[in-house]
Amino acid sequence: MAWAFLENGNRELVGVSLGNRESYNAWKGFLEDLVRRGMGAPMLTIIDGCPGLIKAVDESSLNRTNSAAPSTRPRTSWIKCWNRIGHR
Repeated sequence: MAWAFLENGNRELVGVSLGNRESYNAWKGFLEDLVRRGMGAPMLTIIDGCPGLIKAVDESSLNRTNSAAPSTRPRTSWIKCWNRIGHR
């Protein structure tokens, strides 16, 4: 599941996918679907520590979306979700 938190404070559901594993390939496919539907690079991605998702975000074409000045556009950053980690 992917949520977007907008500048005005609202949130919007941008993607949902059913799956039984959190592999790199599963997450890569999910992210590539978001790109195909027009999503640009997010400013920040919050991840629960899943290595497959971390790798997929780092290598995703979300970091290579069309831009007038791609060399000046920062790559998507990610952080661990400490709230979820604290509940494990």
